[in-house]
Amino acid sequence: MIKTVRFRFISLLALVLMPIVIQVTTADVAEPEAIESLANWDNAQQLTNSQDSPNGAQRPVLASAPNGDLIVVYLKQLSSNELDADPYFRRSTDDGKTWSAPAKIYASTAFSRQVHVAFDNNSKAHAVWTENDNQIWYGSENVWASNGAKQLFSTADILMESPKIVVSNDGVLHLVWSQVSFSGQNVYYSQSTNGGTTWSTPVNVSNSGGASESPSIAVDSSNKPSIVWEEQVGGSEYKINFAQRNSSGVWNTASGISDLITVLTSAREPDIVITNNHIFVTFENRVSQSQQTLYYLECATNCTANPLTSNAWQFRLASVQAFGAKDSDPTFLVPKIVSVSGCRVIFFSGITGSISTNNERVRLANSCSAFSSNPSIGTIDSSLGANDRAIKPSATVLNNWFVFVAYERKGTTRSDVFIVRNQPALYLPIIRK
Repeated sequence: MIKTVRFRFISLLALVLMPIVIQVTTADVAEPEAIESLANWDNAQQLTNSQDSPNGAQRPVLASAPNGDLIVVYLKQLSSNELDADPYFRRSTDDGKTWSAPAKIYASTAFSRQVHVAFDNNSKAHAVWTENDNQIWYGSENVWASNGAKQLFSTADILMESPKIVVSNDGVLHLVWSQVSFSGQNVYYSQSTNGGTTWSTPVNVSNSGGASESPSIAVDSSNKPSIVWEEQVGGSEYKINFAQRNSSGVWNTASGISDLITVLTSAREPDIVITNNHIFVTFENRVSQSQQTLYYLECATNCTANPLTSNAWQFRLASVQAFGAKDSDPTFLVPKIVSVSGCRVIFFSGITGSISTNNERVRLANSCSAFSSNPSIGTIDSSLGANDRAIKPSATVLNNWFVFVAYERKGTTRSDVFIVRNQPALYLPIIRK
């Protein structure tokens, strides 16, 4: 008997409330792995306000823990000076329904910038950030309340920025950042094998003559870290470089994975995620302030080989049009990528139309819809006033199904941190005779 397989859309709620009988066929039917187009989102939650953050809050970063907890870290602005800030956090233990009261990660008289966070296997949070432009600081959550964070590295030179932290399955903490000296700007790496008590001597991973900026780091199922960053080729021309650390602790020579795309003029702000050993990278091509497009790269094997000769890396254009950045206060696209239920979803902020307007919106690109559109998130749009901008999105995934996006709602007088959660829907195979 010949049996036909058809796919019918069934909401996740219907799956819970209504039993479904499925006849099993003798043919193999692939288990559904794709989510729908992420069109349905809960109403936005405001995580900071004028009572707990009188001067505003900026730059949220999200992370999810193995036990299902969520954390949002951000910079609480302490005065009218946007640079005058301390790192703060809020945590949720119930899938983002409620959140702990805002609390400090560290308080100081220095300017804190660019806080980042990751969970270890015990669901303990680890945060890194910069102080006074030239110091890297670190603290695990058990010392936040006592202000017990510590300085890891500093430079007498110009600048340390963009620290990022991840934790591999073996419990190792991996840290990367960009450092400017009078001889150039490079990407550095350090690790801790004892939960952040001590850290290895920093290694110059990029080791180049040009400016190496905006690193992002991820680890694979074999506990190998991989780093991507933007590398200055000359003037305003940049490419995206990739390097991976092998099991012996040696970093391979960086390769220009964006060299595959000959139309690029200024590849910037890369982000990386690894699912098992499959590597996914996104970045923006910044032709001008009003002409920015989004790209996507992936590699399954032989990723350290020459991308121009190995055919290991594949690329796609992930935006359907060019987007702009606010002319007087550009934040650019700065895409963030997550893996969820077999899809790669990229979140970014951008302007359509005149860059003198405040119509920046958080948008997405979904590999499971072949990057065919870049819709904005309606509930984020609804959270904005007439002159508000939705910028600097950060995303995380819970249980490989729920997607959370935090963003900065920037108004004319202050910024605040908001968060939204998607309402996932499932494509379930219904077998008919």
